[in-house]
This record gives sequence, C-alpha cells and structure tokens, in this order.
Amino acid sequence: MKITSIVLLASTLFSGASFAEVPVDTRQLERNKAKIVSRLYQATYGQVERCKKATPDAAAEFQNELSRFVEINGNLIKQVIQSPYYDPARQRFSKHEAVDPVQDTPESLGRECKYLVQLLRSMNDTPEGKKSVKEYEALLSR
Repeated sequence: MKITSIVLLASTLFSGASFAEVPVDTRQLERNKAKIVSRLYQATYGQVERCKKATPDAAAEFQNELSRFVEINGNLIKQVIQSPYYDPARQRFSKHEAVDPVQDTPESLGRECKYLVQLLRSMNDTPEGKKSVKEYEALLSR
C-alpha cells in the first residue's frame, strides 16, 4: 500500500462521518457501509501481514495500536467483522497485502505502518476520531 493510498484511506475514514448525516437511499446506504467496512479492514487487519515485514519497532507499534483500537472500539470491530461486506473487503484487499520485496523494504513498510498507527491512535484518542467511530457504528447498525 503506497502512502497516497493511505492518505486516501484516512481522508475517507474521517470524511465518512458525513455519511450518517445525509438522507440516502438504500443502495447508497449499502455502498457507504461497504466503503466503511473496506477502509476499516484496510487500516486494521488488512495491514497485519505487511506490518510484520516492517522494521521491528514499526511492527510492534502497529500491533500494539491495533490491539488497543480493537479493545477500545470492540463494538465497531464486531460490526465490521459481522458485516456482509467484510469477506468481500478481505478478498479485494488480499492482492495488496502481499509484500513486493523490491518496492516494500522494511523501512518503507515501517513508514506505512507508522502512518496507520497515527490514524488508529487518532481514532482512539481525539474527539474527532471518537466521533467518527460513533458515526460508523450508527451507520453500520442501520
């Protein structure tokens, strides 16, 4: 996953909060749910294998923050995993999980994982991130 993809992921996650505010038809609601599930998968479980190949400090930091995110946001994680969009998200993202030994050095993976640590940490600790989590939960429960 390149840095531009990660930036897009972060902007999608934080702008996703607006999904809950706009009246939408059923198809649009389902597309929004699928996007949230996909992006959350990418930022969490979809990165586990890539981050294992990062520098040891980045790998450990990602795993610690992911564990903390899952613990703090258990209801959201449960909704994501139980969503009908979870398995399709996993399948679509599986081709991006593979590490390219030429492009994906431990250092580049370390930068990628540290960026995701900051994203997860902001969702855990900042008022905006906590608000987004609540809005994702509300959207996925509809």
